[in-house]
Amino acid sequence: MSRLLPFALAAALAGSPVLSSETASSQLWDLDANNRVTMTEVEQRLSAIMSKYDKDGDGALNAQEYDAFDKAREEEAAKHGTSLALRAVTGLSRGYVDTNFDGLVTREELMAAGRKWFNGMDRNNDGQIDDQDFNDIKEFTTGD
Repeated sequence: MSRLLPFALAAALAGSPVLSSETASSQLWDLDANNRVTMTEVEQRLSAIMSKYDKDGDGALNAQEYDAFDKAREEEAAKHGTSLALRAVTGLSRGYVDTNFDGLVTREELMAAGRKWFNGMDRNNDGQIDDQDFNDIKEFTTGD
């Protein structure tokens, strides 16, 4: 899964009870706590992220705002250490999400990155991310 956008963000999309207990950050994505993440949940979470970090309210994250988002992802990865959390640091890097390279990440760019990530993670194309998308739970949580 090369440049996937793991908002496991994204630290851990809860796909099973093992994953749910593995990281508290799964609650960030599995909003209804049903051990699966839908595109709607990803979009809702990304909207909340945009609202939280877009301090000037212009609909885009500037360098300072994105730096704060970078720091939060790095802290999440350090706290949980899962493969998905670690991938969130690079998968959501400004260079990856800022597709027009104007130095700003708009809501549209963030949502597009989220859709791309979701589609890559939903390996069985059933419209949700859960343990059925991974051959081995360890792959999902640790990358082993």
